[in-house]
Order: sequence, then C-alpha cells, then structure tokens
Amino acid sequence: MAPVNIPQATAWAQKALEVAQKAEGESKVASEARLECQNVIAVVLFNLGMLNELNNEHGKAQSHYEHALEMSKAVGMNEGVMEAQEALKRLKSQPPRS
Repeated sequence: MAPVNIPQATAWAQKALEVAQKAEGESKVASEARLECQNVIAVVLFNLGMLNELNNEHGKAQSHYEHALEMSKAVGMNEGVMEAQEALKRLKSQPPRS
C-alpha cells in the first residue's frame, strides 16, 4: 500500500467540503439535493477528522468529528452518528502521539 499523503488528501477533502457547502446553499429548502449535500458534508467532515487524527492534530480532529456528529444527527444518518461517536471516544482514550 502506498503511503498516505495527508496534506494532499486534506486539501482535496477541504475542496470537497467547499463544493458540497456551496451546492447545499444553492439547493432549494428541504429538497432531495439539499439532503444529499448534507450527507456529503457529514462524511467529508468525518474524513477530515480522520486525516487530522492521522496527522496528530487531535484538536482539529475533535472539532471535525463533533461537526460530523451534529450533521449526521441532523440528517438522520445513523451510521455517521455511530462512527463519529466512536472516533470521539477513541480520541479521548489516547494521549496525543509525539
């Protein structure tokens, strides 16, 4: 398996978040497209948290996981809720790596 280029992956995830947030803002209220954008935003926030965690940026990871949890709850994405809760528990149970 090739090594992960965390900065590049983070840049792509940030761009995905920007695009999804823009599309969400342009979607009609309570439309199917808006809901799909919100699902994408929740997933991208979680992925950003994972990348932050891999890069030992626990504060940023926690923030992204918390936002992913909020968004997952808002859109009724149960798997996103469970994954974000597990990630937050994992962060709290381990000290930051050196």
